[in-house]
Amino acid sequence: MLRLQRVSLGVLAVLLLGIGLACAQSTKQPAATNRTTTPSSTARSVDNAAPLPGSGDNRVSQPAKPAAPETAATPATAVASEPPTTSTEPSTLVRWYGHAFIYLVNSTGVRVAMDPFARNSVKYLFPGRLPADTVLISTEAEDHAAGELLFGTPQIFRSYTAVGVNKANGLIFKGVSVNRDSKIGPNAPKCTAFVFSLDGVNFAHLGVVGNILDARQRQELGRVDVLFLPVGSPFLTVTDLNRIATDLQAKIIVPITYKTEQTPDMNLRSLDDYLKDQKLPVKRLTKSEFSVNAELLPAQPTIYIPANP
Repeated sequence: MLRLQRVSLGVLAVLLLGIGLACAQSTKQPAATNRTTTPSSTARSVDNAAPLPGSGDNRVSQPAKPAAPETAATPATAVASEPPTTSTEPSTLVRWYGHAFIYLVNSTGVRVAMDPFARNSVKYLFPGRLPADTVLISTEAEDHAAGELLFGTPQIFRSYTAVGVNKANGLIFKGVSVNRDSKIGPNAPKCTAFVFSLDGVNFAHLGVVGNILDARQRQELGRVDVLFLPVGSPFLTVTDLNRIATDLQAKIIVPITYKTEQTPDMNLRSLDDYLKDQKLPVKRLTKSEFSVNAELLPAQPTIYIPANP
């Protein structure tokens, strides 16, 4: 009987020992699981990132590159903060062919030529087969009046006959009678200045104006954005020229009709003489043309000097 009790106690001890080992193993298993799921430094950065669409909690087990979201966002922010250098507004092309010859093309293709020179009147080269819709001529002098050299079938408006409001081939313009020299009065020599709008910009070409503008002329011409100013006129001082630009509130002043190597024998002021005491900012262009629209006009009056054609 005693021997049977000892056997029973031995069996019971073995059973208790087995149960204890099983409990110990079950206790260690969660601890191992916790070590496996403890996130590394890479996993922490992924957890803090925005979840990918449809990824849910799988981003830990399938992590994306942690630096990619920040790198992709940086350039977009930098570009957005930069000021725009171009404009979506329609623009007009302005080209200077030399002397008083100005050529404009607006955003819809309307082409306007002003004061084209005759081929033998100056040493500038006349462009071959240059098309125009409208030609405006301020005076019948040969270095301003060669409208017949334009290609196509443009409407040509000549000096005195162009005074007043006119419409031609998509262009509405006004011709204003101005003085050619320092003389004043009804019998003083006259020429015609032109003013019109293209793409929301007001242009004025003063031809061979030779005197400051009176009140009537200023009112008829109105406010001007781009002024083609004959700075070489022997009848106007630089002070007179600046006054004309100020009276018309011009934002861009384009010097025309000044002495160059192509006009050596003409009685004209040089561009340097016009600029030497000039207080306005000067922008020298690398080409003989530029584009302009209402949105990108300079904040203060500026002299634009196209390159010699």
